[in-house]
Formats: sequence, C-alpha cells, structure tokens
Amino acid sequence: MHGLDFSHVRKLLGSGSYRDGTVRPYVVEITSTPNTELVTRILHSLGLTSAYSRKEYGEMLRTVVRNAEAVTLPIFNEFTKGYRYQLLMSYTRK
Repeated sequence: MHGLDFSHVRKLLGSGSYRDGTVRPYVVEITSTPNTELVTRILHSLGLTSAYSRKEYGEMLRTVVRNAEAVTLPIFNEFTKGYRYQLLMSYTRK
C-alpha cells in the first residue's frame, strides 16, 4: 500500500473491488469477495481504522466500516448523492 497515491487507491476501491454496499444504523457492509482482506487492508491504509473483515458461511465475504468513516468512500459519499449516501446520512444525523 505504501507509495500508492490516495486517489489511485480510491479508484481501486470504486472500480469493482466490491460489488455492493449496505448501510446499517452504525456500520456499512461492503460485499468485497473475493478480495475481502485486501479491501480491509486498503481501508486501514487510508485511515479507516474501524474496518474489519467478516466471515460468513465459512468464507471472508464482507468488509465492515463504521458510518463516520464510510462517508469518505466513493460508494457512500456525498458526491454520488445515491440512496446509500441518503441512508447513511439519516443514521449519522441521529
């Protein structure tokens, strides 16, 4: 991860390293299979220290991040103005 430009890492995260994201009241879940541990390490290198990999059905399937940190990710941020951002904002304003 060292030596990578921050914008390149963001693009990597936004280019298919995950397939979907779900917003929960306190965390977001990023379906990141088959690269779950890689996505988690990338998020840690970006300063999203709450990120962790979660195993489901015997396989690493999701990366979980606290909402407060997730807003910096392209899939959840204000520039996309998507439904995930709207839902995330509804939880963080409470």
